Order: sequence, then C-alpha cells, then structure tokens
Amino acid sequence: NLNVVANLSDTITVLTRGQVLAEGDYATVSNNPEVRQAYMGAGDA
Repeated sequence: NLNVVANLSDTITVLTRGQVLAEGDYATVSNNPEVRQAYMGAGDA
C-alpha cells in the first residue's frame, strides 16, 4: 500500500529485477513514469 509507505518513509527506493528503478521522496517516486508503468499500471490502454 503506497499510502503506508508514504507515511513511514522519507526516502523510497524502487527496485525492478534487482536494479534501482527510482529513488527519492514519495512525490518524486510516485510521479516517475517508469515507476508508474511498472507498479501502478499507468500507460497506454
């Protein structure tokens, strides 16, 4: 649950296949297009 993560963490590191995809605060990470595509289902429908 991203709301829980946002409330518990100052810095978030998102991994995909063992590699860092993004790192930063919640706003930065949640607005990253690669993170949105991989974990939030954003993209072309």
